[in-house]
Amino acid sequence: MASETFGQNVCGISELRSEVQAQNYVWRGEIFTFNFPKLVSELVRLRVCREQVPVQFIVHRLARIRMPALSQALRCVAFRAEFNGTYHLCASCEEKEKTEKVKPICKWFGPDCGVHCAAVSQEFQTQFRVPFPGMESAGWLNILIRQLWPSAEQYVHELCRTTIEPILRSALEEYKLKSFRFEEITLGQTPPKLTGVKVYDDQALREVVMDVDCEYIGDCKIKASISELTVGIEDLQLTGRLRIVMKPLVKDLPLVGGVHVLFLGKPKFSYNFTGTANVLDLPVVKSIFHRAVEEQIEQLMVMPNKLPIQIVNSIDVADFMCPIPSGVVRLHIIEAENLAKKDFGILETSKPDPYCIMRIGLQNFKTGTLRNTSNPKWDACKEYVCSSDTRFGNKIHFEIFDHDRMTDDDFLFMTHLEFQEIWKREIDTWLPPTETNSGRLHIKATWYDLSDSADSLQIQLEEMCALQLPTKKPLHSAVLVVWVDAAKNLVSRQRIRKKGEPDTFVRVKLDDEEKKSTVRERTKNPVYKEGFVFLVRNPWTQKLMLEVVERKHERHLGRVEVDLNSVLIEPKLEVRGKEFDLQSDAEETATLKLNIILRILRKAVTENGESIVAE
Repeated sequence: MASETFGQNVCGISELRSEVQAQNYVWRGEIFTFNFPKLVSELVRLRVCREQVPVQFIVHRLARIRMPALSQALRCVAFRAEFNGTYHLCASCEEKEKTEKVKPICKWFGPDCGVHCAAVSQEFQTQFRVPFPGMESAGWLNILIRQLWPSAEQYVHELCRTTIEPILRSALEEYKLKSFRFEEITLGQTPPKLTGVKVYDDQALREVVMDVDCEYIGDCKIKASISELTVGIEDLQLTGRLRIVMKPLVKDLPLVGGVHVLFLGKPKFSYNFTGTANVLDLPVVKSIFHRAVEEQIEQLMVMPNKLPIQIVNSIDVADFMCPIPSGVVRLHIIEAENLAKKDFGILETSKPDPYCIMRIGLQNFKTGTLRNTSNPKWDACKEYVCSSDTRFGNKIHFEIFDHDRMTDDDFLFMTHLEFQEIWKREIDTWLPPTETNSGRLHIKATWYDLSDSADSLQIQLEEMCALQLPTKKPLHSAVLVVWVDAAKNLVSRQRIRKKGEPDTFVRVKLDDEEKKSTVRERTKNPVYKEGFVFLVRNPWTQKLMLEVVERKHERHLGRVEVDLNSVLIEPKLEVRGKEFDLQSDAEETATLKLNIILRILRKAVTENGESIVAE
């Protein structure tokens, strides 16, 4: 049975090797000799001895596929090999060594050898279970999670029903997969494991920021219905770096008003279908379902998106769910020099056609492609809205590629910039390569604080005009935060349901940028409680448009139009808790309750009033 389980979960050496690299284990190529028939047979099956797979990785892999006896045996072997043959034995193993004159392994096969040595276990975990630099061991936190896991099922069930289910239902309907619904959710006995944890120390912030490397390879079982099919999901696996932001800090217990949860990058996840859902294993259908789920995870909780979980009822819901950003960073990709030549012509090596991609979390920006040059001058700008925790542990990634018409684009250059370096500063610098020997990239980054005074708007507009002459790209002078609270007295134009209560969402538009709320079903008084953030070019001329839309037939139930120049005359540039009348053909007046907050960009300054500049 153990042999079959092992074979089903591991495809071969190539997969093992790629997984070693993904887990940041060192590929040492060490070969160990094992004198235990069952152990040797398992390793030989996968050609481990011939391929030189490091034993500590095999331990990790066996633990993941739930072979605890074999895994514990290998832990001791790894410990002996790593620490020059010195190892500890539990009392029963010492007795066995004396009587049988063999070198036994602690907890080789269940009850024969008693409890595994605490010293060995502690040394092994310290040596191998914290693979990322800068992260600390999370052993105590794993014990806490393991104790709390049985009690978490009710909360997870409620979270899936109220938050995740409506989002997935709307997303899958775009692929003609209708009526998605969770039927049963069982967490199982295996909790997530945290392989590393880091808490950032900044007492100036009214929040606590913690990063954890999370790994879930559990035995949860999920049953759902979709398009009249029963879908079974099991063997769920998920890994990624998770950020937990505890905010705001309050004076009463539990001292934290809520938490924001997000992945810093796209997490890796996989699962298997069971039951009648095997039809979803067809390549095309499975690809559609997988992509829909992946998109919703990204929109729900991959940076810059966050999953807010409110703990204390006394905090302001709007400020917690959609806080005002900390600032905006304007990144200017100026030029590159001495890029490698990858294209080969008939007579000589031709120059590349380079373009640059800049990435921060899910946000990407691509410059234009310049023809036949190793020293491109793009002169392109992009602005990013930043929250208070963005500076911790985040990097801005730059990649340059050579555009090819007939083949895949060639990689030319890669570098990155730590977000902490540009926080509250302005820098103008050349970045060296991280993975190539040639080339460098010239960038300029400027940090802008956000002001609640309209006095700084004219200064920002003048600066925008000066910058836009060479870049030819629209820049922005302000940030707009829109909080959609609730609507009242909505009436469907056609009584599709018996009581005429529609399924609605709110479409929020600022010029050509459009965002949508989650659908609220079967109610004429929907509570949305969702926030949206926009970059604004000129508040004096732009208008904000909100439309309440019936989902099934895309019929408009009402609309609101707000001139942003009217917000400029409000105290602190804020309109909070105002109910706007919806323009519609209905006899009864419907309303939409909104918060509209405007903030003007302003360069970060020192106490002396001078701009902060760094090379």
